[in-house]
Amino acid sequence: MITKGARLLPSAPDGASWWLHRKLIGNGLELHYDTPIAGRERTSLVAADGTRIEADYVVQATGLQAHSLVHNCELATRAEDGLLVNSRLQSVADSRIFAGGDCAAMEDYALPKLGVFGVRQAAVIHANLLAMLQKCPLTEYKPQKNYLAILNLGDKTALATRGRFWWNGRFSMKLKDLYVSAAATAAGLKEWCALIIRISERLRFICRSVKKTL
Repeated sequence: MITKGARLLPSAPDGASWWLHRKLIGNGLELHYDTPIAGRERTSLVAADGTRIEADYVVQATGLQAHSLVHNCELATRAEDGLLVNSRLQSVADSRIFAGGDCAAMEDYALPKLGVFGVRQAAVIHANLLAMLQKCPLTEYKPQKNYLAILNLGDKTALATRGRFWWNGRFSMKLKDLYVSAAATAAGLKEWCALIIRISERLRFICRSVKKTL
């Protein structure tokens, strides 16, 4: 495994990073830190300093980046991070456009590409779209300082971190599964609630129309 960083999981606590390092080493992996790759020649990866590393197969993991469409729409963006938005998640170049999650970059913040931020931003965007239609004040999104991040290790265990705390094991994996299941259930409930509200509004409109004809 090759990375240009000085350690694994740079935003995680030092102990979690060191634990993951030892786990990978224990599984037979060879780790190369501070090694940016400049190119590839046949079966070799070429580092920026000219070092060649032999590799039969290469899996390139460059991290999450916004789709090229975002950078080609002639709106203000932040390189690789996505559409530049304000605290109300509006494009700083066009207040009619909202964005959140992996395709957006907030002013004055450098948020990691994690679902916990995208999920909460989605609720703010939904509220602000309705507020705009009703000409009401918009809600600001304030990212939480501490957040739960859970890394699936592929062996039915996971590494969980939150702030300066971290833990690993099967419980972490179960917690991740529970969180995903709860998020899906919550999304489903919101859709049903929205549908019920739309039906109720339609029924009220029909009732008013009937009263006027009587």
